Amino acid sequence: MISTSNRFSIRVALPAVGVPAWVNELAINSGWQYVAGGAAAGSAYWPAAPQALSDWQRGARIVDVRMDPSPQAPTFAGIEDVIQPWCGAAMNFDRKELYLPANGGGGSYTGNEVYGLQLGLDVPAWKLFSESTPVAMMELDDTSHAYAWDGTDIPCTHRDGPSGGLGDGRPRAFHSCGNIQYANGRVWSVMQSAVTPNLNAQGLFSWDREWVATQPDERAAYVQGDILPWRWHGTAGLEGSGPSYAFACSAYDPVAQRIWAYADRMAWAIDAVTGGLAVPDFSHGIPLRNGQTRGGWAVYVPGSPRRILVGLCRRSGQEILVHDLEHETFSLMAATPAMQWDPDSYWVNWESPGVENGGLNQTPGSIYIPDDNPFLENEFAYGMGAAYSEGNVYVGVVPARLGGTLGGQVRVIDVDAVLSGRDSVTELVNTGVRPIPLEGGPSFLSRVQWGNWQRFNIAELGTAKVLIHAADAHGPAQVWRIA
Repeated sequence: MISTSNRFSIRVALPAVGVPAWVNELAINSGWQYVAGGAAAGSAYWPAAPQALSDWQRGARIVDVRMDPSPQAPTFAGIEDVIQPWCGAAMNFDRKELYLPANGGGGSYTGNEVYGLQLGLDVPAWKLFSESTPVAMMELDDTSHAYAWDGTDIPCTHRDGPSGGLGDGRPRAFHSCGNIQYANGRVWSVMQSAVTPNLNAQGLFSWDREWVATQPDERAAYVQGDILPWRWHGTAGLEGSGPSYAFACSAYDPVAQRIWAYADRMAWAIDAVTGGLAVPDFSHGIPLRNGQTRGGWAVYVPGSPRRILVGLCRRSGQEILVHDLEHETFSLMAATPAMQWDPDSYWVNWESPGVENGGLNQTPGSIYIPDDNPFLENEFAYGMGAAYSEGNVYVGVVPARLGGTLGGQVRVIDVDAVLSGRDSVTELVNTGVRPIPLEGGPSFLSRVQWGNWQRFNIAELGTAKVLIHAADAHGPAQVWRIA
C-alpha cells in the first residue's frame, strides 16, 4: 500500500566536498526549492507584480539566455513553449546538464535552438548551447510534405542544409515528449512528433554536445548550409497510428548501447554508436489500451537481467510494462494504487493551497476539465517523468495533494518489490515550495503546464542526490535534495 509520509527524515546535510555550492545550501529531504532563476532565501513564492522578479531571481532563466532576435513566426507561440506543450528533456549525467533540444513543435514555438540547465555550477543556470535556424530559412508550410506512416517520409527539416532544399536541413521544432535520450555525447531523437499542427514525421536525428564543447564559449553559432551540431539518421519505418508512436516514451540501455522506444503495439531501438535502427519495429505482444504509452515514462534498470520499465498512463493507478532486454520478453506488472488528483501540479495554476488563480489574470474555473477526461482523477498522470537510482524509480511530479500538503509529491517505486508482486510504492511529501510554474508576468500566466515529461530527472553530485524539475521558461527550475 502507499505511504503518504516522507520516506526520509528531514536533516541538515554536512557540507559535501567537491559538489557545487548550491547543493550544500539544501537540507536533505529539502522538498522542492528554487534554483536557476529561483528565489533567494526568504523570498515570497509569488511576487507582487512582474517588476518584483528581481526579488527572487538567482541564476539565469531560459528567457534570460534566449535567441536574439527571437525565432518567432506569425501564429506560433513564444519561448514558454519550449517547456509547456508536450516537451521533454534529456539528462547528461556526466556533465550534470539537462537539455531541451529543438523543443516546441506543432503550432507552438518554432525555434530549434538547444538550451541546457548546467547543474555543476556553484550557481546553476540555463545556457543557450546551439543557435536556431533563422525564421527566413524555416519551412513552415504545413502542406509541403507527404506524411504517410510507411517509412518513406522525408524527415521534417528546414531549408538550411547543404542543398538548400528539404530533406537535409536542421530539424524543425517538435514536441520532444519522452522521445529524447542522451548517449555517447549526443542527444538522440527516436521519433519527431507534431512538427506541424496535427502532423508528425518519422525523422531520427542527434545533437552533438561534445562538438559544441569545442566551440567558443561552448556555443554553436548558426552557419547556413552546415547543419552541425545536428546529424540526421534516416527515418523510423513505422506503420499505424502516428500519435501512438510520436508521443510515446524511451530509455537507453548503456550495455548494448541501444535507445529503445515504446508504442502501444510496437517497440524499436536505435544504435547509439552507428545512429541506425538496431531493431526495427516489432510487436511486444502485450495487449494495451489505446494510448497507454502516450505520455508514459521509461527507465533502464541495471542488473541481471537488464530491464527497461515502462510506466503506462490512462489507468486507474499504474501498470508497468517490463522489457527483459536479455531474454527479449515483455510482461505486465501492477505497481501503484490510484492517486488523488490535484490540478496544482499539472493543469491549472493555483496561488496557494485551496486558492485558485488568485490575482493571476486567469478566472477561477475558466479551464473546463470534464469528469470523464482520461488524464484526470483516478487515472495515472499524463506526461509524467521518471528516473532510476539505486533500486528505486522516482516518479514525479505527482499530481496529488493529500491532507492539505503543497502538492508535488514524488512517488518512489521499489523495483525488486514490483517485480516480485509485493507492495512497491512510497511517497515523498513535498515540504518546500509549490511545484508549479511561477512564470514572468500576466501575459504568460494564462497558460497551463502540460505535465513534466522527461523534464523531471535526478542528478548525482558527489554523494548528494538531487531531483530536478524544469517547470517554466520564465521562472525557476526546481530541485529537491533526497540524499
